[in-house]
Amino acid sequence: MSYPQNPNTIIVQNEWYPDGLSEISVWNYYQKYKALLLQQTVGKEIMIFLATDVNKTIVMRNLRGESLRLTPSTFDTLITGRTLSIHSTMNAFEKVGIIDLDIDNFHEAKKAVLEIEGIISKAPFVDETEIRYTGKDSFHIALNYKRRLRVDMAKELIKQFLNEKINKRMYDIGYKRQDNKILLDLGSNKYRGAYITPYSLSTLGLRCISLPRASIMGFSKNMVKITT
Repeated sequence: MSYPQNPNTIIVQNEWYPDGLSEISVWNYYQKYKALLLQQTVGKEIMIFLATDVNKTIVMRNLRGESLRLTPSTFDTLITGRTLSIHSTMNAFEKVGIIDLDIDNFHEAKKAVLEIEGIISKAPFVDETEIRYTGKDSFHIALNYKRRLRVDMAKELIKQFLNEKINKRMYDIGYKRQDNKILLDLGSNKYRGAYITPYSLSTLGLRCISLPRASIMGFSKNMVKITT
């Protein structure tokens, strides 16, 4: 077991955790959601954001030269009190795609994710959509394709469809946000492109969760704090 050697050490301190988020709180959280995290990461390489100090992390993609994979046999080695955030990466062919809404205004992000989810859900190559709060300032829209697609081809399909439907005065598709526009970032949709795993914590210590459309406008970040 990877029970923390220094369970009371604080690794996150911010407006949601003014007294600090400890190693033992993080470890207990991940033990509680072990089964769901294993389900989300089947067949995927992962990245770990490892806390080195209060509000400081480093990114781990491999261990002793081997890529990281979360399995029943590796979980209790990889998940420690300092394993703050877990990100999944894309394989060359995927059934799932990600649209990352990049905007600092949380209220506007809520309205935007509802609008864009309503648009992309009608794409002919999309079977289902899921809105996820990322644990930071905005949202992801996860796309479940009707069949497994090559990730670079899927990215182009998403881009082409959105370009025909979005208000280009409000939205931009690319990698860098333009002034006064909401960025629809498709950068995760490439081989080994990373995105936060559902049920993971973000580096702020807030949970990444799926949200139904009806709950978006009333959603608050305080709802996804964990017990300290």
